[in-house]
Amino acid sequence: GGGGGGGAGGKGFGKTGGGAGGGQKRKAPEATGESFIGCVKSTSSKFGFIECDDVKMKYGGDCFCLAEQLAGLAPGTLVHFQVGLNDKGQPQALTVSATGGMDAGPPQKVGRVAQ
Repeated sequence: GGGGGGGAGGKGFGKTGGGAGGGQKRKAPEATGESFIGCVKSTSSKFGFIECDDVKMKYGGDCFCLAEQLAGLAPGTLVHFQVGLNDKGQPQALTVSATGGMDAGPPQKVGRVAQ
């Protein structure tokens, strides 16, 4: 019998360097130079959103970000992020990093038990 066909190669996810022509569907967001602290609102396998009152007031909505930028960050995590604008003029995170805190209200006070 004939041998089975080889499996398809892995999908290429590498970023191409240099200014490629107009064949790209998704343009990189344009940097605004602004950075904010916000809270991861939701995540999915492809993208997520960061909630931030300042961004909402300025741009009218939550900040969009790609799933790989939120890898390992659960909803409710406080993050520091830089904002760019996509081709529709909507806010999109350029960089996202955890601030190291959870947005769970004020920290619980640890008091000494009264003698």
